Amino acid sequence: MAGVLKIETANLIRKMAEEYNTKSFIENDPIRFPRRLYDAGAPRQDVEISAFISSWLAYGSRSAFMPKIAFIHEIMGGSPYDFIMNGVYEKFMGDARCLYRFTKWNDFYRLCRGLQGIFGSFDSMCSCFDIETASCKSPFLYDLNGVPTNSRSACKRLNLFFRWMVRKDGIVDMGIWPADQRKLIIPLDTHSYQSAIELGLTKRRDVSITTALEITERCREVFPDDPALADFALYGYGINKEFRD
Repeated sequence: MAGVLKIETANLIRKMAEEYNTKSFIENDPIRFPRRLYDAGAPRQDVEISAFISSWLAYGSRSAFMPKIAFIHEIMGGSPYDFIMNGVYEKFMGDARCLYRFTKWNDFYRLCRGLQGIFGSFDSMCSCFDIETASCKSPFLYDLNGVPTNSRSACKRLNLFFRWMVRKDGIVDMGIWPADQRKLIIPLDTHSYQSAIELGLTKRRDVSITTALEITERCREVFPDDPALADFALYGYGINKEFRD
């Protein structure tokens, strides 16, 4: 791993994080859906289910997945928890139609069935995951498309879900889980990875959990108590690069 970050790089990360970790970020981000429930005072179970499904579908381009997430929330109605626990999702069992890219409606059915199992046994999803390893510990979600149980991938969608649930600054993320935000891992995808490369946060050539952990460790130099705050900086750096180019 490279040495200590340059002062100008650390300052740029701070600047980008401050610029993008704002309320205005929410509307065009998948956190919009659980955040609306959270801000309306919905029960924690509704917020957790909304957040998990929203992050589960948050891959590819925002212009493609945001309408799909909105459509799923229309189907679930005002209470995702009631939709799950009343088994409304069962109509999608065996449905091989495409929901979004690599995700079929039957995948949604299986995910909902797993969530019903979790909330039939627990009040919260918090104990079902290991935040430090970005893995799922619950047998209810085992072997589901898009839900890694023990993966070498960067586990971007799980780490995004964890960021929403754990970070407690009250600006974008909701921070409703009693977990340590210092243990969060950067939600790494190809876009944030490219930003990290250009900022000198890693020299690794793969978008893996090992790379995500290395980048997180570098971000911890800037934000020792809140390394995932740098996720906003990596996003912002990529957006600003589009304008620079």
